[in-house]
Amino acid sequence: NLLQRMDTLNNDNPLSHVLLGGQTVLLEDIAEVRPELLALLVINNARGRLLLGPWYVPVDESLVSGESLIRNLLTARADTRQHGINLLNVAYLPDGAAHAAQLPQIVRGFGMDAVFMRYSGPVAHLPFRWQAPDGSSVLAMSHDFPDGQSDLDEQKAVEPDGPLLWMQSVTDNTAPPSGDGLPSTQSALSDYIKALRKSLPDALRPALHGELRLHTLRPHAYLLPGTLSTRVYLKQANARQQSQLTYVVEPLLAIALTHAKVPYPDNLRALLGHAWRALIRNQSRNHLGGCSSDTVHEANESRFHEVEDTSAYVVNQALKALHGETAVGARHVLPLQPDTTSEAETYIVVWNPHGRALKQVVEVELALPEGKHPAHLTAPDGDEKPFGWKRDDRRLSFLAEAPSVGYSTYTLRLSEKPTPEHLLTTTVESAFISSSFGETLAVEDEQLIWKRGDTTFPDVLRFFDGGDAVDAY
Repeated sequence: NLLQRMDTLNNDNPLSHVLLGGQTVLLEDIAEVRPELLALLVINNARGRLLLGPWYVPVDESLVSGESLIRNLLTARADTRQHGINLLNVAYLPDGAAHAAQLPQIVRGFGMDAVFMRYSGPVAHLPFRWQAPDGSSVLAMSHDFPDGQSDLDEQKAVEPDGPLLWMQSVTDNTAPPSGDGLPSTQSALSDYIKALRKSLPDALRPALHGELRLHTLRPHAYLLPGTLSTRVYLKQANARQQSQLTYVVEPLLAIALTHAKVPYPDNLRALLGHAWRALIRNQSRNHLGGCSSDTVHEANESRFHEVEDTSAYVVNQALKALHGETAVGARHVLPLQPDTTSEAETYIVVWNPHGRALKQVVEVELALPEGKHPAHLTAPDGDEKPFGWKRDDRRLSFLAEAPSVGYSTYTLRLSEKPTPEHLLTTTVESAFISSSFGETLAVEDEQLIWKRGDTTFPDVLRFFDGGDAVDAY
């Protein structure tokens, strides 16, 4: 096995440096199956002989989001800290030749300035500078397992004075070719990168910009056939869950942790981390690509359900910690229902979980006291806000503003008088929108046209009325 081949006492030519793989998820498997091997792994890693990472699992970058890539790298770092392992400080990208344009920017954010791809092609051995749209760049290299002397010849064609790389699979006992006139030594990948930069600085190397696709003689070989379309239901589930975690679960939990008293907050943080970890495991290249066995993909579906249930629980607990009441269905959290038992007024809190200030229409269902109706809506700055009142559904809608990762509180004054007609909203099942006054909205010549009797407003989406009758368009 691997550790036997690395034994320096019982081997004439032991493996002095081994790149165990680009993923740290195997630490979980080793800890579960052979926990005693972890100590040997940590020892050899500390000596610089055995490296792994920097990913938790390798993924197809065309099928996951940028946030998932960042979480992937963060999860790997959490695992290596737990086990006391030094992570490979090079972005190792095995078994893939299509890479996202922002990847240099992402790995730069994690302190890596080089990427290593295991891919062969006519010009694959030429080191180059790969630059992201934001200007971030890394030194990019590509080598696959060698195919005899021809591999070294291809490298010498682009790097006559070296350094040359012979990267061999641990299952291959073939000795590297000799007689090239260059000294050879077993070394770590970082030593090879230092030698490359010593021979020619990164700034003087040719540059490629944006999305990276390394071609071979086979057309479209940078795409694994069928991985973009096979088992589409897995890709759809992944898209839903990574969006839910990114834009709903974590922002709402952040708001609850910063604006409310959350019971057992560490538990919710742990559940959020568990949900991300489970989702990323489903994003491995073969799993999300749909090219494993039916049994494997059935386990993927079960894991997606686990992520969904965990996400729903964290959201529910976060909303419970905030002011207001929530109605929770089987899987979905329903809109907040403000406490409107006051006879004079009530308050509507609009939360914004996003990292930027937002201004958009919100709609909320109100449980009003008997005989009370919405009369005036006031913004936090004291200005009166126009609103719409759907009497049958008891829903209030208005244009709200809220700061990033924060909230705004609106005051709704109540009255015994019915809400004025011009504030009522209705839904009409038709090809156009209208109200009881005879107004019509229709699309003509790609413009939204408003008509009432002989009065016409063309292109109504560009029309703004700041009149004193609380009418707004």
